[in-house]
Amino acid sequence: MQRAFLAVPSLALVLALAGQDPPLPSEPEPELAPVVLGQEAWAELAARDRRVGFTRRTEDLARTALEREQLDPRERATALMALGCARAVRERGRLASWAAEGSARERRAATLALGELGLGVEDLLEDLAHDGEAEVAACALLALVRTRRATARERVEALLVEGGERAEDARAALAFSVDPITAGETAAGRLLLELRWNAARAHGLVDGQTWCVTLMDGLVGEPTFLDAVVLRSAARLDLPGVKDHLLGHLLERGGPAAIHAATVGMPDELALLIANELWLPDADGWAGILAAIDGAQSEARSVALLEIARSVPGLGVLAIGLLVRAGELDGLAALDHGWAGFSPAERVLACEAWAQVASGGLLSSLSDAARDPDARVACAARIGLARLGEPLAREELRTALAAPAGEENAVWIEMACRQAQDARVGDLLLELLSSCAGQQRARVASALVLAGRVGARVALREELARGLPAGEPGRAAVRALARYGLAEDLALLRRLFPQEGELDTNVELALSLVAAGEAVALPVLREALWRAPFDRSVLAGAVIIDVAGINTLREELQRPPADATSRDFRRVGFALGEWGGVAEIDVLYGRERLRSGDPVLQGAFLGALSARTH
Repeated sequence: MQRAFLAVPSLALVLALAGQDPPLPSEPEPELAPVVLGQEAWAELAARDRRVGFTRRTEDLARTALEREQLDPRERATALMALGCARAVRERGRLASWAAEGSARERRAATLALGELGLGVEDLLEDLAHDGEAEVAACALLALVRTRRATARERVEALLVEGGERAEDARAALAFSVDPITAGETAAGRLLLELRWNAARAHGLVDGQTWCVTLMDGLVGEPTFLDAVVLRSAARLDLPGVKDHLLGHLLERGGPAAIHAATVGMPDELALLIANELWLPDADGWAGILAAIDGAQSEARSVALLEIARSVPGLGVLAIGLLVRAGELDGLAALDHGWAGFSPAERVLACEAWAQVASGGLLSSLSDAARDPDARVACAARIGLARLGEPLAREELRTALAAPAGEENAVWIEMACRQAQDARVGDLLLELLSSCAGQQRARVASALVLAGRVGARVALREELARGLPAGEPGRAAVRALARYGLAEDLALLRRLFPQEGELDTNVELALSLVAAGEAVALPVLREALWRAPFDRSVLAGAVIIDVAGINTLREELQRPPADATSRDFRRVGFALGEWGGVAEIDVLYGRERLRSGDPVLQGAFLGALSARTH
């Protein structure tokens, strides 16, 4: 089923039309503490400020952010600074209120923002320059000189001449106004530069474009990102020829994304390649294969691969667990026999495999494992007993999940989330969901949604609206949120994409948005289409057709990249011919009015001929 992409000419326009807010900076704002960066680091911080910019839209974005519920002080400080930098004069009262009554962080941010605002703030800032909080007073003096008004500067100079307790702050503020680099680091100056940078990233411009566009430019220039998004998106397509290109990319280029896509898209063929030693994965490759099977829950289609993986050192236990999930129980005996030599991680996997099979013998094995000295192993075993109906184990699990937050409680929650697909465990996690908060709540909600508990979506949305967790918890949350493709969830995914410094999370976000036919993902496919290597480019064409229709791929010929070569045009033509068939030749002759010798037509002929061999 095709889903319509919005036809857009550029990445910048896609993000502008989407109206999405960039992700707020993830690092905490610096406190006004005597931390010395060093001259070189300070010079870089000061020079970075030349990259920031603010527009009339900055005011609207900052005001919208300030109206969100449950805004934390860091986010509010960023938005307040954005109002000042955008010269939002009508927000002067709001800034003055926060400068007087906010938290310590918010007061300092609002005070500095008043200086960026610059109009009608001198009297207020002079009052703040005598504030009982020394940090606020230092910020007020710097803000006065930042107004760039002679009368304000005279007020600061007067304090310097008086030589009172604010004289040193006044001297530093005046020096900063001349040249921040030679003036040297001050706590107030450092905070100003950090707030301006964060405000530009969240609500303004960096290097003349939104931070989202900057991040996206970096992403689409990363080959591993393009590989992951295109190959993994193509692996779900049921089109003749897809497997040929997946195989070609695997054999010619390799890489984690190619292994993942081949595992999901052509598991039997991959097993034949390995069995006949035509392609052999290394240890990392095997780990990628099993991770792909686990994540896609494709164990029933991957039995041949898993049987081979059973003999791979370090991965046999995981392979057996996946085989058990597929209904293949022959390997269970090996778990008992090898238990003594297993690592703690392997023993956890063994417990989870045993917990899937109702058997008196396995109850005995789990009971023994419940006394393991490793806390995670013992916990996994006890949860396994609860899954198999042991009443005492079930009550122990309920009590442990409801216990006060701490290291032991965190282990129980982690192990329970791994087994959330079990009805008994899922019920208890659902009870926990109403009482936990923060990243723990996001993790529990993600596990429940991935296990099919649709009602946990609301809690997941609420937590992700506050920010996406880093690492695997964030990726799990994205997979969960994208599971049902609801409009609210897609809107949140659009707002979360892209994440700074989270390549793997951005892959999950992009995969979700591509599958949903979201316009914000089209530039990723377009970049891959017009860029080598050959197999990835042609597969990008297939994905574009699947989610947006063949007209969208044809329209690419009307707006090629400025640096596109004849080889690039020929490759796009090949994609049109392979996925559109011989009929596409007539379209290129007729509507596009191409003639023999045109590289697009040459490629289309070759693509159409290749399709006849599928």
